[in-house]
Amino acid sequence: MGFIHPLNLLISGFDTRLEQTLSNLVLLSNTRYGSLRMLKLCAESLSINTGAGLALVNQASQGPTTFTGKLLLESTVVPSWRLLMNSQRTQIASFGAIRGMVPGIADCQLWCDPRNGSGARFQQALIDLGKKSDHRELSEIPWALWGHSGGGHWAGGMLMLHPEKVAAVWLRSGVPYLKNRPDRPSIKPHKLPQKALTVPIMCNLGTKEGVTVKTGRFSKVWPANEVFFDTLSKENGQIAYAIDPLTSHECGNQRYLAIPWFDTCLELRLSKISTPQLVEINSENSGCLRYQVGDRKIWLPSPDIQKKWLAYIKNTEIPDHSPPPQPTDLKVDGSTVIWKATADLESGLAHFIILRDGKPIATIPEKPLKHFGRPLFQGLLYSDTPIQPLTQMTFSDPNPISGLNHKYSVIAVNTVGLKSPKN
Repeated sequence: MGFIHPLNLLISGFDTRLEQTLSNLVLLSNTRYGSLRMLKLCAESLSINTGAGLALVNQASQGPTTFTGKLLLESTVVPSWRLLMNSQRTQIASFGAIRGMVPGIADCQLWCDPRNGSGARFQQALIDLGKKSDHRELSEIPWALWGHSGGGHWAGGMLMLHPEKVAAVWLRSGVPYLKNRPDRPSIKPHKLPQKALTVPIMCNLGTKEGVTVKTGRFSKVWPANEVFFDTLSKENGQIAYAIDPLTSHECGNQRYLAIPWFDTCLELRLSKISTPQLVEINSENSGCLRYQVGDRKIWLPSPDIQKKWLAYIKNTEIPDHSPPPQPTDLKVDGSTVIWKATADLESGLAHFIILRDGKPIATIPEKPLKHFGRPLFQGLLYSDTPIQPLTQMTFSDPNPISGLNHKYSVIAVNTVGLKSPKN
């Protein structure tokens, strides 16, 4: 059963325009406590006729790890990713690298600095998968990177090492260091290549990570972001920052800005012809702009993203006027109703309304869970993943009227209160 609110751009963060633009994708992810997993654009038999055009990478893990690079050609991905795996337009099979723990060593620099081996393993994994799937272009296609915490360090580090490969990068609560840190001697500073200044970058963090809360475990996140942003901004880098007004280190509602930001950046960056060459965004080929924020200027890819950015930094409530997709595949077995639903990419699905003979009889769930972001049907955890086990799309009518052949239908409702047509 598919995940029905957008987890990440990696997983379900595509609207119709982006799917049409990027009909061939390679998807890769590292969940916070899971293995490095790669979702490949191909059927589970690992054979398709068209080539891949982009690798989208989500790196959100923390903790001491090593990467063995062992292929796992099995469908063992997180259930929430199956939405894309089951998509007819994006046939996907899974691939991953086993992650091993290093006993007694709690230094995420072992993996989140790609120079320590994880970057090379990642690239070798693309080569290996390309050979096994007969899609050798996987080692040549560009990347879109999305990182959280140590994953932000990793994604930013890959940008510093391979700027010519990166289409866009979103750094949530973690950036690569460009200067030495006396208090963290294990962190080695990166050199800033000129090419990285042409890559769209969004630095995203919670206000409680040093902006309004100056003490505590995550109080140094904002100062690190300031140094990184100012360094690139002074060189006219295409960089912005978005401070989440509600959160600390948790991901919160970042997806509702990240998805359209990626959508816009990738539409501008990817070549219209079959080539891995990335297009540099400028004022002649886009509506990109520099926007004054206090004594700083941020770079945004379009006026529409500027409007969404302003809404996000105010209360994360980005306007949405599009109703969620209509539920599908309704099945009724006696008084039990089962259905399927597609992600609402703009706002996420909050709940479903069950109708019997045209009249509402239940809301599933009665009170959507709200832990680290908007109240969603399947909940939301610290690292932008759904609560396990996943809430199922099923309902049993407790009071059917004997002798009547009831007709059931389902309406999806998103987090801004918009309703889908009933199925």
